[in-house]
This record gives sequence, C-alpha cells and structure tokens, in this order.
Amino acid sequence: MHASYGIGSNPVGKPSNSNHNVGLAVDMTVSNYVGKTIHLNGTKYKISGFNDLVVAGKEVSVIWYGSKDKPHWSQNGR
Repeated sequence: MHASYGIGSNPVGKPSNSNHNVGLAVDMTVSNYVGKTIHLNGTKYKISGFNDLVVAGKEVSVIWYGSKDKPHWSQNGR
C-alpha cells in the first residue's frame, strides 16, 4: 500500500485499534478550499486557509490529527 497509494511516512495504527476500523476516521487530502464558504449547523465559515477548515471541522466533531498525520480527520482527533 505504501508504494501504491503514496502514503509516505504517515503513522499507521495497530490493526483493530484504529478509528478507521469502526468508521470514526477518514484520511483525505483537501484542496481548492481557499475562498469558499461552507455551511455547518446553520453557521457560515469563510475559508481563507487550512486553519479555517480545522476550526470548522471542530464545530461538527471532525478533528484534524495534526502535522504528524496530515490527511487524518476523526471524531476525536486520534
């Protein structure tokens, strides 16, 4: 998978010990978001940069893991 998907040096959780296994996490790279407005729970978020996505995600319990695993978003940030 490392070569096929180019996952690089992203950390990998132990099998059966990941939020991915139970549908509480997703790995995704987000692009073309600058200048967009998103609507979450009745609130508009103007996206000027990546940090704005992180803030908006927290409002709906989608938490970015951080620079240690850039594509990882989950319900608890782990």
